Amino acid sequence: MFINDLGEAPQKHKNPKTQKHLKTQKHLKKLLFLLHFTAIDYLCAPFFNNCRFIMPKMKTHSSAKKRFSVTGTGKVKRNRARLRHIASTKTKKQKRHLRGSVVVDQSEHARIERLLVI
Repeated sequence: MFINDLGEAPQKHKNPKTQKHLKTQKHLKKLLFLLHFTAIDYLCAPFFNNCRFIMPKMKTHSSAKKRFSVTGTGKVKRNRARLRHIASTKTKKQKRHLRGSVVVDQSEHARIERLLVI
């Protein structure tokens, strides 16, 4: 007999649907035990009562990983804007200064770290 997370034995119900539901839950818990998982650490299904839910993995924002790079010290670098088009109206000095990459401002750092899942 399996004991749930609260240390209680499963209850018997008069309703056959509920009894079938509890039997399914019991079989799944046995299966998890055989697979060396516990019902608490396994990705919980809705019919597991009182178990911890493991969230799915975080995904990196696709456009952010193309636009930003992380330095060895953990700072985030970005390229400067305004150099893609209408460059003929800009002076050589403007274009030269826009060439290099810069470190992202501290006010934006936390937001971009969340996008990059750092």
